[in-house]
Amino acid sequence: MEAALKAHINREIEAFGVVRQLSIDTSKKTMRIELDLNGESAPISVDIDSYELNEKDGVLRIAFQEMNASREWISAVLKKYVVGQAFPLPNAARLFF
Repeated sequence: MEAALKAHINREIEAFGVVRQLSIDTSKKTMRIELDLNGESAPISVDIDSYELNEKDGVLRIAFQEMNASREWISAVLKKYVVGQAFPLPNAARLFF
């Protein structure tokens, strides 16, 4: 599951960087992502403290409720542009969530 989602995220952010590591706790609905972002000298970690899954028009979507990053400016960007938004997941994600 984690490898499939990691590959999906990498396709989405390929212009910005790459996911080094991804861990998901489906029972607690939390995630931790470690990224190498272009222009950053050290890996960035993102903690997702809460996410929700829903389905609309046959498409599985994920919405992040709480996120924090190891860089303050990235946390601010995530809170402004990512938290509360619903993002489509590939159909294969249904097997894991």
